Order: sequence, then C-alpha cells, then structure tokens
Amino acid sequence: MSNITANPFYRPAFAQVPMEDGLAINDPAKMYVVSDGVSGPYCPAMPGIQYPKKAEKITGGQMVTECICDAVSRAMPSSLRVRSSIIEVLIGANTTVLANHMAMGQDPALKAVAGASVSGCQILEDGRVMLVEIGDCFTFYKDRIGFHFRTNFDQAAFDFEQRGNEAFDQCLKEACGNKGVAWNFYYPYFAQKQFDRANRNMGKLGHAVLNGNPHFLQCMSTKIIEPMDLEWILLGTDGLLTADCTNPKNRVQFEQDLGQMYLKGGLPAIIEWRDKADYLPHISGYPEASAIEIFFDKTF
Repeated sequence: MSNITANPFYRPAFAQVPMEDGLAINDPAKMYVVSDGVSGPYCPAMPGIQYPKKAEKITGGQMVTECICDAVSRAMPSSLRVRSSIIEVLIGANTTVLANHMAMGQDPALKAVAGASVSGCQILEDGRVMLVEIGDCFTFYKDRIGFHFRTNFDQAAFDFEQRGNEAFDQCLKEACGNKGVAWNFYYPYFAQKQFDRANRNMGKLGHAVLNGNPHFLQCMSTKIIEPMDLEWILLGTDGLLTADCTNPKNRVQFEQDLGQMYLKGGLPAIIEWRDKADYLPHISGYPEASAIEIFFDKTF
C-alpha cells in the first residue's frame, strides 16, 4: 500500500468574478475531486439566476460546485461502513443539484442550466484507482509506461467548443471590442449551445455535465488503473491549460510536453506557460484554475 499525499492548488481569475471552481480532499474515503462550475446562460441584458444560500445569493456555478464538494467531503470511509464510491457520491450531488434547479424553475431537460465539469479519483479497497472525468476538467498521471492525459471531451466536443469561441470573437468584432455588448449579441447562440452539448448529442458535439440531468452518468468518462508504478495524479480544471492544447488530434505530443513541463517546474511552470500562450476572447486576463496533486510514496 502506498502512502498518499494530496496537495490543493487554487488561483483566482484575473478579473473579479465569482469563484465557481472548487475542490475536495477526503483522505479517510481516499476520494479527491476538482469542480469547475459554469452558471446558466447570462449576459448584461439577461442577468444570471441567483440561488439562495442561507441569507445570501450565489451563482448557479457556485451552487453546483458546492453541492459536489460538500458531497465528497461527507463521503464515509470504509472504517465506518461500506465505503462510499465516487460514482455514488456524484449521483448524490447531482440529485441535490436537480432539486435546487427545480426549486428555481430550471429544468435541465428543457433548457440550459448551471452545471459543472469534474475530475476526480478514488483509491479503491483493492488498491486500484478509479478515475472519473465530466466535461473539460482533466486527469493527468504518470506510471511506469509514461504520461497519460484524460478528459471527457472527444474531437467533436472540442471542435464544437472552438466554434463557440470563434462565434464570440465575431460578436466582439461586431460590438467594436465592447465585451458587454458582445455578450448580448452572443446570448442566443450561447444558450442553445449550452443546452445542445450537455449530456446529449454524444459523439456529435456533446459531453457530460453534472447539472441535475441523470444522463450525465452515461456520458461521463471512467477508467480503473492499476497502482503498479503509479507515481502521481494531477486533477485539474481547464483554467490550468490553454484553450487549444487539449485538441485530441495533438494528444500524444501534448502528453509528453505537459509531462516534461510538470516534472521540471511543477504547477508554476504550467501556469507560466498557460498565461503566455493562451487567448480567450470572452474573458479578461486569465481564468481561475484549481488542481489537486496526488503523490504515491512506495518507499516504506
């Protein structure tokens, strides 16, 4: 059995925007998750829905991330009962998200609603490791074979997201560089895009989103890996990477480049590279980014 060390990482966005990323480290249950919350469609002319939280209001993206992280944090270790599985925990979080949406009249079967991308893992009773990816969060790990990069985005989902960025860029040009006006222009396209891709149209443009729709379970990506010679796992939100680097066409080379970068300089090196290389027309500066570094020490 390996000794496991899990280290959290968070960098807030350049612009002062609500914190919709989150992470949860549950060492007793050996469960680790990062979440990238995404609010439902909104723009200056159509403000986003706010969800109640005691005496305050939070965004939809914050609500979903909090549901996920709370569920993981509460997961029970095997010493108390049959250990909670990461799949069961995510199903429970999704059920809570659906209840919160329905209380606000937001049905994910009928319209685009707030959701989250997720990357998570759990060390199973037999020592194997269960990996889970929902949306564009990623899992990156190193074993005796080499580096391995995983995300729930296939080529069709990646291409569809890139077309969305191009559509916003065109709106920005039409708005003469005014991002608020550009978001108003972009809103109809954005609302339809967010609905079409969430837990539907798999293989054509869609991907999994934890948004209250139970179909996320059939759309997410999972894998069980053997612990033999597993050195580390990096769970991360897409804010750690550039918008185009995760193109599945370039996966083999990207795995090697990212792996060497991480070995030489860790997360600071990845952040420095991301900030120099990336361009996202719909935000100012850099996005928020979250990660969990999990190290396996087999020296004892």
